[in-house]
This record gives sequence, structure tokens and C-alpha cells, in this order.
Amino acid sequence: MADQKLRVILEAQADKLIKALDKSGSKLQAFGAKTQAVGKNLSTKLTLPLALAGGSAIKLAADFDKSMTKIQSLVGVASTDVAKMGETAKQMATDTGKSASEAAEALFFITSAGLRGKEATDVLNASLKAAAVGLGETASVADLATSAMNAYGSANLNAEAA
Repeated sequence: MADQKLRVILEAQADKLIKALDKSGSKLQAFGAKTQAVGKNLSTKLTLPLALAGGSAIKLAADFDKSMTKIQSLVGVASTDVAKMGETAKQMATDTGKSASEAAEALFFITSAGLRGKEATDVLNASLKAAAVGLGETASVADLATSAMNAYGSANLNAEAA
């Protein structure tokens, strides 16, 4: 077979083609800019807040665990009792709109003052409620309540009265 050559001659109106390509290029650039703006907007308004919330949740959980560990190691409360008190503290915190870590820190002050069991949870509950209505920080209220109860005796002064 012999080599055959095909010759095609294209004639076009180059100025119309150039205008059409320029117009298409401009539209693609505008679309790209809009897509980039949407991406930045999502990063700023969605991804960043989610990352911050996740970081805050991790810190609060770590603070809660730290307080519960202090109760066990420094105060000397048994781990099974600490676990029960931790669950109670979480529930009370949720009920009063306070954080679990704030409740755990107050519980540390309460157990450090020598209160245990129902007496400790009563003081925690009263302290969380007092803090929820603006009477002070939960740990400060708990510290004051336990000081008063220890001074007057828990038989003479209960958690709510303190």
C-alpha cells in the first residue's frame, strides 16, 4: 500500500473564535472565583466553629477527668464511689445548665471538706443551682457551703440552708 496524504485546509474567522474563547474563559474564571468564595465561607462559618467546638469538648472532658482523678487520689475516695459521683455530677450539671467539669471541680471542694455520699451530692446540687441563678461560681459556692456546714455541723445546717 502506498502512503497517502490527506491535506485539510481550514479557514475560520479567527476574531469570532477568539471572542468566544475569551468569553468562555471569563465565565470559567468567574465560576472558579465563586466556588473559591463558597469554600472560604464554609471554612470560616462551618469548619472552624466545628473544630473549635470539638477542641472545647475535649478540654472539658479532660478537665472533668482531672477533677475526678483528684477526688480519688488526693481526697482518697474509692474509684467505684468516684465513678458514681461522676455520673451524678454530669446529670446535675446537665439539669442546671452548667458544665460537667464545673460540677466535678465543685465536687472536689465538697469531698475535700469531708462530705461523702448523699450529703456531698446534696451540696453539689444546691451549689449548681445557686451558681445557675448567679450567686457565684459553683466551686466557690460549694466551698462556702461546706465551710458553713463544717462549722455548724451538718446536723444543724443542711446543704440548701448553707
